[in-house]
Amino acid sequence: MSYPEWPTASTRDQYLAAGGAYEGVASYGRRPAGPGKCVLCAGVPAIPVTLRRQQGLVLLMRFWDRSGTYCRNCGIETFRQVQNASIAGGWWGVLAFFVNISTLARNAYAYWKLRALPQALGRDNSVIVPNHAPLPLGPPLIARWGFAVALLILAMWVVVANVVD
Repeated sequence: MSYPEWPTASTRDQYLAAGGAYEGVASYGRRPAGPGKCVLCAGVPAIPVTLRRQQGLVLLMRFWDRSGTYCRNCGIETFRQVQNASIAGGWWGVLAFFVNISTLARNAYAYWKLRALPQALGRDNSVIVPNHAPLPLGPPLIARWGFAVALLILAMWVVVANVVD
């Protein structure tokens, strides 16, 4: 028995030209997650949010975002990963310190929207998503390494402020 070929980078244009319906995938009747479904697990309910990550470089800044429709668990775990990276690396620049405060506040607002969602009720097995279940919640933000870096930065500021006085 031969199976149809899974889409590869060389067939990506063909996949997109067909409106996201590749013949190898279409033969199984699977499709991408639709509106209102989590992009990571296809769970419902899910809401669209944008989580931003910032990296401060001495004179420059770099930004990433993870925009998508997330269920409660997938969204909270994604928030924790993005916020951890911003807490650890967002402070290292002249303007980055102040911009990072805004980035963290925006992510916190998205987090509160995600927390208000009920647990994902189920998923549609006919969609193509990376996970078969919502992401497991890892350690809380305060137990991740980015929080330790933030405390170290705060301690350095306190030491510098006392030395200057």
